[in-house]
Amino acid sequence: MQRLHTKVSAIKRFCQSWFGPSEPACKRPQAKRTVQLNLEELEGRQLLSSGGTISAITNVHGQTVAYTIGTDYQVYDAYNGGGWHKLSGNNAVANFEQVSAGLDNQGKALCYAVEADNGNLWVFQGGYWNPNYVTYSWWGGLSDNNVNGYDLGGDCLHFRSTMGANRISGTRNGECYVIGEDRTIWVYNYQGGSTKLTNPPDATQLSAGVDQWGQDKVYILDGSGYMMGVNHDRSWQWLRASNGSYPRALTISAGVGTNSSGTDLYYVSAADASLHFFDGSYDIGMGGKCLSISASVDRNGWRDCYVIGTDGHLYQHNFWHWADFGEPYGHAVEYLAAANDDMVFALTDHPGNPAQREIWTFDPNNDWGMWSPWAPSAWQYTQGIAPAW
Repeated sequence: MQRLHTKVSAIKRFCQSWFGPSEPACKRPQAKRTVQLNLEELEGRQLLSSGGTISAITNVHGQTVAYTIGTDYQVYDAYNGGGWHKLSGNNAVANFEQVSAGLDNQGKALCYAVEADNGNLWVFQGGYWNPNYVTYSWWGGLSDNNVNGYDLGGDCLHFRSTMGANRISGTRNGECYVIGEDRTIWVYNYQGGSTKLTNPPDATQLSAGVDQWGQDKVYILDGSGYMMGVNHDRSWQWLRASNGSYPRALTISAGVGTNSSGTDLYYVSAADASLHFFDGSYDIGMGGKCLSISASVDRNGWRDCYVIGTDGHLYQHNFWHWADFGEPYGHAVEYLAAANDDMVFALTDHPGNPAQREIWTFDPNNDWGMWSPWAPSAWQYTQGIAPAW
């Protein structure tokens, strides 16, 4: 087993490019236990992605909301350990196959979902920002019986019965990026309306973040593994490192914090499945063998990234070293969806039903208040069940 290490000189150059050579803001964060990430070969193991079955976001009030597709193929949300609530109404008008969390223009949580039958994009607004914990929809009023959602139309690339990478990605500014069935890239506003952005060759995955001014930006992975950044003004560029090379990736995850370079992206290298961070100039390798990744930030705003290792464990890289958080009570971790404050949601195998997945959360700061005083653990079962597709 090879010990992981980071290239300190590369990290120093990266920090200097952001903060200047004498800026003390890049001091070492609070230390975590350094571990060796499982480095067994990927042979026989498929690269995993969140596949859109679960998604999470932290709203402007610091509350984290999770969304999922239930075993009835309806959209659910959960907040603060209070259980899962159906957003798509008791009288279902459609089945759904993919979700992506976002924020509206006031910083309130909402959820985009792809209709399974025709690829239409829906939006559901309800993420329990209301102190009375009542599902709210600005078009449907207060009701658990109504459909608290709106059909935005469109023709999203939907993976039907096969688990696939994210083809929609909600933003922090009331928008959602979509790969269309014709592989064009569109952006939808949560109140209606859409705009075609670009037509990259063979787009397979996207992940939305923000630029240095806080405007929406989306990263696109094409079928050859090359990455494109599309800015809010519709300008775009293939991502190229300062040495002139074009990194190739297996999967991508946009950073969820602020940035000063305009590019903020984690990716899994197509060369060796190791974790990388790219800021538009510096391409920093962090080692490991990754099956899935999801970017987060800690409570101080420091960026980090969660990883599923080839042993099914949850790992985290906090830009300095790795930490191994294991798996919840023997359940191998399969898919990830991270939010702020190092909170991450994971789909694991279901011990009694191979066609289903259990939804767990790793909540190191007890944001949802689910820790038991008798057996405190960052791993908590949310009582949620999702389809295994």
